[in-house]
Amino acid sequence: VGTGGLDLDNGMGTGSSDAEAEIRDQGIDLQEEADSLNWIQRIAPITGNGVELAALSAEFDFDAVFTQAQVAESFDAAATVSESEVVEVGDVFAVRRDTNHYLLLVTDVNVTPDDNTDSYTFTIKRGQ
Repeated sequence: VGTGGLDLDNGMGTGSSDAEAEIRDQGIDLQEEADSLNWIQRIAPITGNGVELAALSAEFDFDAVFTQAQVAESFDAAATVSESEVVEVGDVFAVRRDTNHYLLLVTDVNVTPDDNTDSYTFTIKRGQ
């Protein structure tokens, strides 16, 4: 409870269905043993609040984006997805919610098979 979502406006973790969140972790695979690698390790947009998620290509240069307009343009240049592939360090995602745009770089993926406190770390750029 209270985990699994991310509010990209302030970078704060939320519940996975929180209305303030833009993205959510897809949780664990309940078909797998609890002490196994049961983390699905994928993200998706929060449904029902107008959020769209796009995956950018491996060639996309996150560090070359400096302006809010470039953040917004990065979303238009990417393919939208209903769920990411398995999230790995270096992946870049673009998110749009209404007129707000976000660019996410995955900088860490923390896998903890013993206690399901798995997590991602993102660097976030915001545009409009």
